[in-house]
Amino acid sequence: MPKIIAIFAFLATTLFAKSVCANVGVFAGYGHTIELTETKDVAMISEEVTIIPGRGRFLFDGTIPGMNRVEYVCQFKLRNLSNEKVSIQVGFPLNSQFFSPPYSNTRETSDLIVEYDFIAQEKGKIYNVEYFPTDRSERLKNIFSWTIEFEANEEKDLVVTYSLPISMGLSSTAISNDLSYQKDWYKQLEMAFLELFGYVTETGKSWSGVIEKAEFEVYIQGFEDYLNNRPLSEKVDDEGKDNLMQMFKVWNPLFWRQTTWNDWSEDEQGFLRKTYENYEPETNLEFNYYILSFFPKNIAEATLLLKNLAKNNFQKDDYEDLRDIFREYNGETTGNQRIQEFLKNQKWYQEEKQHKIPDEVIELINEYIDNYERQN
Repeated sequence: MPKIIAIFAFLATTLFAKSVCANVGVFAGYGHTIELTETKDVAMISEEVTIIPGRGRFLFDGTIPGMNRVEYVCQFKLRNLSNEKVSIQVGFPLNSQFFSPPYSNTRETSDLIVEYDFIAQEKGKIYNVEYFPTDRSERLKNIFSWTIEFEANEEKDLVVTYSLPISMGLSSTAISNDLSYQKDWYKQLEMAFLELFGYVTETGKSWSGVIEKAEFEVYIQGFEDYLNNRPLSEKVDDEGKDNLMQMFKVWNPLFWRQTTWNDWSEDEQGFLRKTYENYEPETNLEFNYYILSFFPKNIAEATLLLKNLAKNNFQKDDYEDLRDIFREYNGETTGNQRIQEFLKNQKWYQEEKQHKIPDEVIELINEYIDNYERQN
């Protein structure tokens, strides 16, 4: 089995590690006993977070070195509320299980700093950080920790920058995997390749009071342009491509973005932006990119898909169902009763889409239906 196929097959049968960063929090303890605590002395006045997903350091090929990456620039204004000097231990959990073994201290902190591009600074002063693989609950992972000294009533502007691999794995667009449909082949349409990144906000609760202002921006245009043009693999020979096509059917499929936060504003520069006043962190931010394995974005891809499906003894009503599923994905209402249970079980159903299946793909399926009628 070629290497790339083996990696994709492995991802299909395992849970993938999440690469989701967190904001800065107050920690106590040392080593394995480190834990998230609270402080009444220091408040987080404001938080500005810029997230930039992008292409990884190597060609994307379904392997760990080829994983895409996401960069973070985080700015925090912290204020000592007391009339005395305060010393607090802060920690920044990256919540990533990228490294193997993920929860050991066998790697030097300096190596991990380089891997993560991690820098914490304040007015040009770069903090010396320690690395902890996990907190005591083993819930927050890959923590960089350091101590900040405050003078009485002092404000500090903390800047933290770093990067992470974007998590990836095979997934499903189904809400429930326990349902059966009128036709078994519908389930094939649920297979997707998932890339995700995010930002864990819960550590912001450890500061005194609420966060007066929290601003988040995610630059999606560059990453989505890349996804829109990237094939399943950027590094594969003809044999590997043929083997992948047996699994996925579409070489350059559509993607669909799902987020845990709604009501983003998008500007002309390609940023999604969201601002909170008197912010109390609740739901963590997560961006899920589903690469829809059977959803073509052009005539060439649709032709390959239909040729493959024709080998499965597709009948006229099968082609009609495929066409109507694609139309429903585009936001149309078809009234096709055979596919209703399938549609209602899809995460993408009646949700906003970044890209739609082109009309010429629908027209091509109609031609297949017409040809089937003439031949039968």
